[in-house]
Amino acid sequence: MSMKRWIALVLAALLVVSIIPAAAASGDEQPQPEEAPAITAATLIGDVTLDGKVDVMDVTAMQKNLARDKSLSGYELLVSDTQGDGRFTISDATEIQRYIAEMPYNPVIGMPLGEVHPDTFPTEAPTEQPTEALTEAPTEMPTEQPTQAPTEALTEQPTEQQTQVPTEQPTEVPTEQPTEAPTEQPTEAPTLPVVPTVITLNAEELTLGVNEHFQLTAESDAAVTIFRYHSNRPEVAEVSDSGLIKALQTGDAIITCTDGTVSATCMVKVCPEATSLTLNKTALTLGVGESYDLNSTINAGAAAHHRFYFSDNKEVAPVTLSGGVVTAQAAGTANISCVLLNGVKAVCAVTVLPMADSLTLNQTAVSLTPGGSFDFNSSIPKNTAAFHRAYYSEDPEIVSITKSGGIATGQKEGKTRIYCEINGGTRAYATVTVAEMPEIRTVMVEHLRAQVGNHNTPYVQYINARSNLNVTMSFPWCAVFAWSALDQFATKIGRPNPLQAAKHVSDIAEPARKLGALHNIYDYDYTPKPGDLFCTSALKRPIDGGRDHIGYVESVDTDASGKVIRVHTIEGNYAWEVNGAFDTYVWRGTWVPGVPNEYQSAMVEFIDIEKLFTVQA
Repeated sequence: MSMKRWIALVLAALLVVSIIPAAAASGDEQPQPEEAPAITAATLIGDVTLDGKVDVMDVTAMQKNLARDKSLSGYELLVSDTQGDGRFTISDATEIQRYIAEMPYNPVIGMPLGEVHPDTFPTEAPTEQPTEALTEAPTEMPTEQPTQAPTEALTEQPTEQQTQVPTEQPTEVPTEQPTEAPTEQPTEAPTLPVVPTVITLNAEELTLGVNEHFQLTAESDAAVTIFRYHSNRPEVAEVSDSGLIKALQTGDAIITCTDGTVSATCMVKVCPEATSLTLNKTALTLGVGESYDLNSTINAGAAAHHRFYFSDNKEVAPVTLSGGVVTAQAAGTANISCVLLNGVKAVCAVTVLPMADSLTLNQTAVSLTPGGSFDFNSSIPKNTAAFHRAYYSEDPEIVSITKSGGIATGQKEGKTRIYCEINGGTRAYATVTVAEMPEIRTVMVEHLRAQVGNHNTPYVQYINARSNLNVTMSFPWCAVFAWSALDQFATKIGRPNPLQAAKHVSDIAEPARKLGALHNIYDYDYTPKPGDLFCTSALKRPIDGGRDHIGYVESVDTDASGKVIRVHTIEGNYAWEVNGAFDTYVWRGTWVPGVPNEYQSAMVEFIDIEKLFTVQA
């Protein structure tokens, strides 16, 4: 073997020996491109291992970090700080153990960081930058050098191998890096000052309960700012280097954020922690597609900045974590809980039914005078729901109506429609006519006087023709006369009768009460007037069944002070006091309000005829 050939073999062997460690090193690096999962807004609080769940592995990882005395900050601290006190201690690992064992625990464990810290956790920037920097650099550089160099060295002379390695490496690296960095930085940097001129905090005033915390964040108009936080009363409210405020005892404190040149302050008031919690609804029925905003109140003098809402059946009724807005998604039931950091809780039972597909109003035609009002109510089919029912007027200048209450008020003469609308656009309409009334009492008294002396027969026949009451001729007919005379009067003035056909006194009095027209002499400062109806009873405040007679007021006598001392009446079946229960003529009578007759029945109620026809349907 020639000396030249021998030298070439030795050099080749040396080159192979030098390349093997490099190849081995590159082989060790190849599995690393599988980088550790990044902490994002979706990362769960307590998920230290970043495997998408909170379990005993996270407790072990936390204990190892504590054993190594590892100091956590930033996003790592947010994940590990299960107690929310801005520190990483063994108590945080214990809190996860309580979570696993289904013992009482901080409700934020297992919740996404982005929901618990919406104002402080960036959801986009951190997730984009690391992925580009780490995925491009390792894939270009290590793969070129090891694969090219050995093949050149073993097939060519050693001098060529040394010239190949440098020519491959510079051609790849410079072309990747300079093309991106210079094009992005210069576009934004010139717009921001070097020294900040203003600092903005996410809270200028804050009320916390003892043991609560709040993450204060700051922004400035400078490109880069290092913020420093300080509390003037750390015994009341301390603040960490990252701006986490912890309420320690009751009192007031000022938290100052500064960069050394400008500053901003947050006024913190610390109150006792809440010991009781109530919701504005303890039970709620919604139709599918509806929503409702639950609100909570705590005991007086206390504070609870953090109030978290949870649903035990998100398929039926999910709720926003911090806002308490419940949305009905499917028929079923769910319990919505509001929980404070100290474990105090309140619950609302939610029932979701199919959304109503039809709607009915209590009246479809109503007559009002200017200034008169009527309360509309709505009903829906059984086993459906429509919590939100809004009322509107097609012409508010004629009739106005309260949106949530349905109280219509006449504004000026005219005719228009009102309607009630539920979720999905289903509506029910009613026509409302507004007109000035004639001199109603004068017309009514004239009408009544024309009835005096009439037999009961025409009134019994009249009511039987307009109802299915089947009144007999021998029936005590005072209420039959009262309703028939009222109905005839309504026809005379061109208005519908505000009351349904009735043969019992209370069947006239109770509907009048609902219209706001019934007055009791012991409860109201009301003076009876001609044309009014009156009721008698052995009771001062009768209820259904406690009234025994009804008729009309023709005139009243008063004393020098204006007090009514006698009421002159026109009544059907009046003579029952004298000749028996079945007197058959319309006669005049006289009563003293509140004074019982020989049968212990007294005039105790009056029905305002103007009110009856002013607010009537």
